[in-house]
Amino acid sequence: MLTHQIRVATHGRYLFEPASSAGPASLLVGFHGYMESAEDQMARLQSIPGVSSWRLASIQALNRFYRGRRSQDVAAGWMTRQDRELAIADNQAYVAAV
Repeated sequence: MLTHQIRVATHGRYLFEPASSAGPASLLVGFHGYMESAEDQMARLQSIPGVSSWRLASIQALNRFYRGRRSQDVAAGWMTRQDRELAIADNQAYVAAV
């Protein structure tokens, strides 16, 4: 049996919150942990004191799945060890595009 890889397009998901005031603002980007979502990370970012003057982005990993067998809650993970180097390159390109 031969193993092959093929490059395909996939859609990523991220959340963005603008700064509370007009004008230039710094950008804080967050990345969630395993079995979490962009919403989980955005909540952590929003809890940082004084962060309302920043722009916030929470990037969700490309590998989505349900949190539990009977759950409808979607979670995500960044990669597994299988084809890890390819997944790292895909994630780097994804983050750069965001």
